[in-house]
Amino acid sequence: MKKFGGTPFIGMTIAAALVYPTLGTFTQGEPLYSLFTGTIFESPVFITFAGIPVILLTYSTSVIPIFISAFFAAKVEKFFANVIPSVARAFLMPTFTLLLIVPATFIVIGPISTWLSLLVGQGTIWLFELKIALRIHLKRSQLF
Repeated sequence: MKKFGGTPFIGMTIAAALVYPTLGTFTQGEPLYSLFTGTIFESPVFITFAGIPVILLTYSTSVIPIFISAFFAAKVEKFFANVIPSVARAFLMPTFTLLLIVPATFIVIGPISTWLSLLVGQGTIWLFELKIALRIHLKRSQLF
């Protein structure tokens, strides 16, 4: 968060919200419905926020959603620093930043960044398997 020009404590709060242990209890039981059924992005929806489906993923093993959320949080924090009067800035700026970024992270930033990470991982596996297949093909063609 500090590298993006924001307050480090806001970044830590966002990260703490993503790994909050009670969120795991929401994923127990039957989901309400599933999004993107039949794709690698298939995601069960257990809760909604203001009618918007919240895709609860496990963020404890990933730092990419936290980095992307910190980037956007720094931008939002700078916006509020320009809008909020200096008298109330110390209290209102972090409050409003977290009120916007934490739900946005759970609804949009977290799932998209996790899916992008998944695509990068699948692409890396595909390239590795292609390399092995080409190596086997080249060895077979050298034998003949």
